Amino acid sequence: MDKFTEARQTLGKAIYNQLKKYGDHLSVRLQFNSKMYFYSTHDGADEKYTCEMGFRYDNGDGLMAIRTKFNGVDDAVSRRTAVEDLELAMQYMPVVEKFLEVEAERAGLGTE
Repeated sequence: MDKFTEARQTLGKAIYNQLKKYGDHLSVRLQFNSKMYFYSTHDGADEKYTCEMGFRYDNGDGLMAIRTKFNGVDDAVSRRTAVEDLELAMQYMPVVEKFLEVEAERAGLGTE
């Protein structure tokens, strides 16, 4: 497995675990530096409903996202995304996890 695929799968699994845990209960944005931010959104209705978590570059371009839709889960990675970006985002995941935990508590959500 090449380094890009490995980094993509590692980050994707970490984001997916948070998506499973919080689903569409949180809409947040967490800026890390001048290069990227983490976000969680939900939008649409019925078969168009999408719940998404991921990282974007500071200009709004996608870095990597995991989406759940009525018919399953998929991921998206920008052509611009480099291995180093995926690895940097993965380093931020412990902060993301704690941030989501605090936001869920603030919103009064019970999580397992």
